[in-house]
Amino acid sequence: MPKNISANRDPNQAYWRDAEYSSKDEHELMKQQMKKVQGNFEHRPGRYKKSTFIWWVVFLVLIFGITITGVILFSQDDTQDVYAFYFETNGGNFIDPQVYLQTEKIELPVNPTKEGYIFAGWYLDEDYLTPITANDLYFSPYLGDVTLYAKWVAQPIMISLSFNPNGGSAVDPVMVSYGSSLSSYITTKENEYFGGWYLDDSYRTITFTPDENTVLNALWDPMPMRPVGQSHTFYDVPNRTSEGTEFTYVEGGFWMSETETTYELWYEVYQWAIDHGYSFNNPGRDGIAGFVGSTPRENTSYPVTTISYNDVIVWLNALSNKEGLDEVYLDYNSNEPIRDVDQMDVMYMSNRNGYRLPTSEEWDMAARLTNAEELNDQLIQTRDHYWTIGSLFSGMTSSLHEAVDYAWLLQNSNERIYEVATKLPNDSGLYDMSGNVCEFVFGIGRSGVAYRGGSFLNNDVIDQTRYMNSNDTAIDRGFRIVRG
Repeated sequence: MPKNISANRDPNQAYWRDAEYSSKDEHELMKQQMKKVQGNFEHRPGRYKKSTFIWWVVFLVLIFGITITGVILFSQDDTQDVYAFYFETNGGNFIDPQVYLQTEKIELPVNPTKEGYIFAGWYLDEDYLTPITANDLYFSPYLGDVTLYAKWVAQPIMISLSFNPNGGSAVDPVMVSYGSSLSSYITTKENEYFGGWYLDDSYRTITFTPDENTVLNALWDPMPMRPVGQSHTFYDVPNRTSEGTEFTYVEGGFWMSETETTYELWYEVYQWAIDHGYSFNNPGRDGIAGFVGSTPRENTSYPVTTISYNDVIVWLNALSNKEGLDEVYLDYNSNEPIRDVDQMDVMYMSNRNGYRLPTSEEWDMAARLTNAEELNDQLIQTRDHYWTIGSLFSGMTSSLHEAVDYAWLLQNSNERIYEVATKLPNDSGLYDMSGNVCEFVFGIGRSGVAYRGGSFLNNDVIDQTRYMNSNDTAIDRGFRIVRG
């Protein structure tokens, strides 16, 4: 019979110390106990055996992972979402093709040069009928590979310009050189604001002479507005991120109101709209004074507040209709103008000549474009343009300019609202782009509707975008009118 072994004995030590004095049976029992303690064996009747279950699990998981990875890799077509942009410079300097992924934004190269010629833009066809547009800069897979064609005009070239004043004072025809400024050609009209000259029914104004003989049309408006950028010109607006500088492409030439919309103007149009079948949820407020819907204070120009995004959309359509222009915001199903705040579910913005909100990208361009001619630490340069960095306030172009010179913010407002245009304008001639009230911009996303700029209740800088429900109101929310 084998001897009993104490439970306190270490089998590892006992085996080697006592092996020579143990019987064969005791020797075998010691080895079995040692293997049990090590946990690497499972008991079977009459024997001990290695467990292979866990190794089979690991092996099967590994094989499954390799199989799935192979299926994914070999089923992908690495070329199906990659496209090329080719640049036919037509005698200009060579530009390497650029490859883009399906969803990647397109960044146009530096303009080519050609001796004796002026570069007149990129076109999508050899006959120069279709200039590249903002939508073309966001690559669409149905286009496939794309070739852009450079258009050139001989330098110098003289252009014959005629002017249609549209009821304003006459302007004599002139012969001027291509690319020269149009700022000296002015027409006047009683009780109307002259906003510039436009070429076509896009109503986007131009500031330089086009490349062919043409008739220019005067654009009039009952309120002071400023052109932002040049028509048919795309601006790459820079934004610094944690991953580097990103660019948003915006077409210039749109008009933007010099000031935030005043309660006096809102009230006048609101009353007209109610009489003509438009409906609203909120009648608006004169800054933060009085009651909503009250008669405007005399000889004041406070911004309208306590209105929703939906109210603004209907009001802008009413303003367009009142001024004899085409209403911009339409119902998607019926294609009829939206005149009721309850029609917003299927609304879209048409390319008409009436009034509208700026897009967030247009607002960013208007707030940050400067007239600077040299770079400093507070500016970003893209091609020939200089931009205020997004962490500053609109109008600031150097650290010498304090924010309080341009904006009513929490830090200097004493938490009260002020009349419009009581601070300095930015370089585009626009007041209060970073203060007094925040401003709605067009578009509805998953987070709600967006608004930009600071207010008398916060210190938001240019690149901050916030969101709210399209039916909500606030005492520091207003808007600015855009056209074109």
